[in-house]
Amino acid sequence: MRDLRSRRGSAGGSDDERFLQELKQPPWALRKGVEFWISFAYYGAAFVTLWRLFDLRKTGEFTLLPLILLTAMMTLNVAWNFVFFRRRDLRVSFLWFAPYSLIVLSLLWCMSRIDLLAACLLLTYALYLPYALLWSYRVWKLNMRA
Repeated sequence: MRDLRSRRGSAGGSDDERFLQELKQPPWALRKGVEFWISFAYYGAAFVTLWRLFDLRKTGEFTLLPLILLTAMMTLNVAWNFVFFRRRDLRVSFLWFAPYSLIVLSLLWCMSRIDLLAACLLLTYALYLPYALLWSYRVWKLNMRA
């Protein structure tokens, strides 16, 4: 869920990047720059899924539920970014993964029944979620205030 679109800080760089650098990270955390490719893959999968859903509508396939789930997934992703980067609430950002993962897995299940390409793209993102969940948990615990 780590979408690193950032606002600029007053001394150059971004507030979000600075915030991430200040956090204690687990030793196995992904290196800087990998988040860009994860975000790229996430938005790519979301775009292709949306495109395929609109394409499937032409065939009369029922696409309302997957469309609602896709919208919910993207909305929860934006909300996670707000909680993590703006509110800087590490505990809530970790807890956010429960409903978010449920939505992603539900969308994956729906798409697996109607479109294999979109399902495969969503699966690659879903395979990242256990790492993101564990990363979020460790960052929360490592940065708890006594």
